[in-house]
Amino acid sequence: RVGVLGGRVMDARTGDLERRVVELEAESRAHLDFLDLMLSLDNSLAGIRLHGNHSALLSIVASHLRRLLPLENVGFFLVSPEDFSYRLEFCDGSDDQHLRAVVDLEVESGVFAWALKRNRAFLRDVDGRVLLLHPIATPGRTIGMLAAFAPPGLDETQRALVLISVLLSTVAYALENAALHAE
Repeated sequence: RVGVLGGRVMDARTGDLERRVVELEAESRAHLDFLDLMLSLDNSLAGIRLHGNHSALLSIVASHLRRLLPLENVGFFLVSPEDFSYRLEFCDGSDDQHLRAVVDLEVESGVFAWALKRNRAFLRDVDGRVLLLHPIATPGRTIGMLAAFAPPGLDETQRALVLISVLLSTVAYALENAALHAE
């Protein structure tokens, strides 16, 4: 088959190739945007002194996460060194009590522990909303868990979730280094 695109005669294969080039360019732009996001996180981390207060770092991370996905009530539950429980260290949503209650139910049901072992994003329907759980861990230490409400229709295969894993891995190392420095 022969067609016309922009005044040029082309066959179906040429059209397929041109569409694929457009897709690859969009994918390349997405990767460059992510690298820019990671660079800005790295620059932000360089200027933060944690000294046991992680709120500034977690606030920056929450804003970076929102550049990847429109998340609601982004909360970070970190392991308490005293009793190894999970405490809500930071939540930038308007309803931190609701997020805490949802996570408490996930802890009681065992889903929270199961999600920790996966070491990647875990999505769960909770009262008609999509709960995103993602461990914050290094190979040697579990630091905590991200909990947030994600947009409907999100599935575990989406690229944004892989990018969140990379982002949270970087954060885990920053928090682990701060903890080791404090020790």
